[in-house]
Amino acid sequence: MVWANGFLYILNLTSNQFFKYDIKTETTVETHNIHENPYGITWDGEYLWIGDPLGNIYAYNLDGTSAGYSFSTPFSSWSGIAWDNQYFIVAPAFVDFPTFYRLDETGSIIESFESEINLQRFIVYVPRHTEGHILSNNEDIVMQLKLEGGSVSVIQEFYIPSDDYATAIAHDGTDLWCSDWNGPIYQIDDGIVEEEWLQYSIESGSVVATDWHVVEVTFGSENLAAGVYHVAIIVNSNDPTTPQVKIPVILNIELPYIASITSVNNLTVVYNTIESEALSQLSETTTIKDQFNNKYTVNLNWTIVGYDGSTAGQYHATGIFDLPDGVIQSDPETDLKVTAIVTVLEDGVDLPHIVSIEDVDNIEVAFGTVEADALAKLSSTTTISDSHNNSFMVNLSWSIQGYNGSTAADYNATGVFNLPNGVVQSNPETNLEVTAIVKVLPVFQLTLAAEPAGSGTLTGDGDYGEGDIIKVTAYANAGWNFISWGDSNGILSNNIAFNYTMPAKNVTLTAKFSAIDYEITININPHDAGSYSIEPNKEYYHIGDVVTLVASPSAGYEFVNWTSSQGVVSVNETYTFTMPAKDVILTANFDWVGFVNNQEILDIKIFPNPARNEFNVVSNEMIKSIKVININGLVVKNASVNDQIAILNVQNINTGVYFVQIYTESGTTTKRLLIIR
Repeated sequence: MVWANGFLYILNLTSNQFFKYDIKTETTVETHNIHENPYGITWDGEYLWIGDPLGNIYAYNLDGTSAGYSFSTPFSSWSGIAWDNQYFIVAPAFVDFPTFYRLDETGSIIESFESEINLQRFIVYVPRHTEGHILSNNEDIVMQLKLEGGSVSVIQEFYIPSDDYATAIAHDGTDLWCSDWNGPIYQIDDGIVEEEWLQYSIESGSVVATDWHVVEVTFGSENLAAGVYHVAIIVNSNDPTTPQVKIPVILNIELPYIASITSVNNLTVVYNTIESEALSQLSETTTIKDQFNNKYTVNLNWTIVGYDGSTAGQYHATGIFDLPDGVIQSDPETDLKVTAIVTVLEDGVDLPHIVSIEDVDNIEVAFGTVEADALAKLSSTTTISDSHNNSFMVNLSWSIQGYNGSTAADYNATGVFNLPNGVVQSNPETNLEVTAIVKVLPVFQLTLAAEPAGSGTLTGDGDYGEGDIIKVTAYANAGWNFISWGDSNGILSNNIAFNYTMPAKNVTLTAKFSAIDYEITININPHDAGSYSIEPNKEYYHIGDVVTLVASPSAGYEFVNWTSSQGVVSVNETYTFTMPAKDVILTANFDWVGFVNNQEILDIKIFPNPARNEFNVVSNEMIKSIKVININGLVVKNASVNDQIAILNVQNINTGVYFVQIYTESGTTTKRLLIIR
């Protein structure tokens, strides 16, 4: 079973059905027939996904109709199945040491995890659990599992009450639900505290067509342990085209640790420079990076081993620092220091001057990149050399002439710098700058088309740069099956979703669909009471086909109405309808009205017809009596007349089709009357 939209959806293996169960009233509110031997069920926010004994998983709408999607697991057996708001998690049921898999909607393996647990029956995913998102059961034991690094670890186990072995579990985001062979359903506090790590600024509101509204989403990770957390934001609306939008959210919490240290420049000083002066000229700070490439500035505390400013030579300097708040040590640990060489020149030798500047690389940025991001992508440093063949790293301060990220073009960038301590200007002076080209790349339009039009819903269109990888997805609308993705050169993929690499041109990708065949069955009631014609007359029909039926009564019968399993669909002999995404069964109903038992044709009129409060009967002969009979053969009004004109009051008769039997001196005739309100 699975929790969806406030209800439990429960499989019945023996009857090949699923039930919609209302926990508030403790009643089954809907029952739907599905494929044989169903086992394993989950809800992705849009469809129910239900397995079979061969490892196949099928998608169903909540009303029990097929959604037209399916995939196969890596094994051929019954499967536990869950949805982690991004991928499916599956594992074979009733197997010791089962392998757990994360699969996409095509059945492709994203990850696999080996386990050493005993038999598992069902799987549920609980995004708000902070340690181990998977719950699985083996009879009356529930295991909290963590899937990480290719293996499954058991966080804890606990027993659940049952009259017999527990057969199914579900989770509503707070509590665990389970059932057993004897039928009771239990609501259980799983004892796990769920952490609220995602909040949004509004829960409901109105947005007019073509407008938009910003919803601020806040992540609160301060109370969460390191790990990966999944949830989905579901946006429900009254938009008939897209009534629901699902936004997967993944929060990966990993503490930053020191990953690299930026080296500092060496220093050259003139003869007789005292140590304190030399120390003051060494770099005061350096930068470190964590594994996410975030930069931190740290202060350096320097010492110079054996320094003597009156003795020319090279001296080793060490600058140590502390890690900033929030950054931890690496494993193995990193030495928190930098080193530099302090060179004391010979007596009478001048400081070196700048000789050369190393070029920096040009860059390319995506269309729409703001200037600040373009500047950040340029090299932050370059290297210069001096007249003593020493090299120094200098920091660059950039500007970009006339930059516009919304116009694809080449822009000139200039990075200026200051000379490091111990290096002087050349004569003539050197421009202390480097240049680079910033290229704003063009974008190209990716258009997605469904063939035939309206047969599917496609995602992934938009403007992209050359080389961008885009996931395009085709969802078949009701009444259609997906066939393939293709472009002007042919088929690209037979999968519902695939990754497309954008070329340097506008492209249209076409998702082809085929219409599902449906049948129309017509019944005649009573048998041989009439016939029908159908246009168009063919073996199979497709969603959207316009079908016209014409009923023709046999002698002695009169047409009553067309009915379906939902009731009366038309009271007219000619009925036109649009084919839905399912088989159609209709019945043409007729009623025996008999024959006038006198060969002379009576001139009898009934008006008004339809009637509201009363109707008139006028005959060219004396009318003896009149009966009004409903379609079930029950006499609802009987009147003696003995006149050629009769007025009958029908205020107390319900709306519907009735038969008026008129008895005259020459015989009996029957007329059809419609009473309306």
